[in-house]
Amino acid sequence: MMPLLYIVVPCRNCADIIEFSVPFFLDKIEQLIGCGKISYLSRILFVDNESNDETFEKIKKISKEYISVEGIKLGKRVDYQKAVMAGINEARKRCDICVVTDQTCKNDINAIDRMIEEYEKGASIVFGREKGTKTHITKDDYYLVSKQVLLKLQNYKEYDICLPFVFSLMGYETSYVIYEKRKTFNIKKQNGFSYIKEKILGYLNTTINPIHLITLLGAALSVIFIVALMLSALRVLNLNGVTVLLCFIASLTILSVGLIGEYLGKIFIEIKKRPNYNIIETTNSQNE
Repeated sequence: MMPLLYIVVPCRNCADIIEFSVPFFLDKIEQLIGCGKISYLSRILFVDNESNDETFEKIKKISKEYISVEGIKLGKRVDYQKAVMAGINEARKRCDICVVTDQTCKNDINAIDRMIEEYEKGASIVFGREKGTKTHITKDDYYLVSKQVLLKLQNYKEYDICLPFVFSLMGYETSYVIYEKRKTFNIKKQNGFSYIKEKILGYLNTTINPIHLITLLGAALSVIFIVALMLSALRVLNLNGVTVLLCFIASLTILSVGLIGEYLGKIFIEIKKRPNYNIIETTNSQNE
């Protein structure tokens, strides 16, 4: 049986380009349906992350013209990963496989064909890896996941979640496809600081390895400090060197306390169990 595909496209403030990018997605859906790769019920789902322009109004207009296009609007702006989560949770209700890509079509949309081929071979997760890079965790996430993975994803309740990290930890059969970036539409992207912050928080939320590292570093520095004191007593190391060493250790101590504070802060946020996002409007409601 042909799988029902949902292409999830998070977007924000893209009213100027969405009418030009939609045909790319529609052509791909139609091509895959024509080749017998996916079900004719496959859809494109746009996730409007509280745009300040007419993005969602245009999504609603397009969804009236094309049954393959759907959209949801979030009530308040959230980070990229939460917007993706909103989209795949909505898609999970109906899809067999789900592809996440960007709003500008810079991720080569033809790579979806190879992703589906890897899925047919047995892979439950297929990451797109940009040519020339060694990681699938990039600024523009591009991957395919099966419904089996999406169902298991419901058990992951983290507030600061980084989906590629979580998928990597699940243990399902994983594959990769190589693709090249395309030069398409210019749009304001997530700035570098926000991207780095999002990835760090997502990583911290999936592991306690940094705490282990700090513990080992603390033990090593303790040994160094004892040796330094012994050398100072033997007049091998002068006092100024010891002072510098103490300052260095003090700075690392502050760093360690700050790292522990980050984890405690995340616990504080997690125990509130607030929803990651709030969907206030869908195109399905207007079409019913």
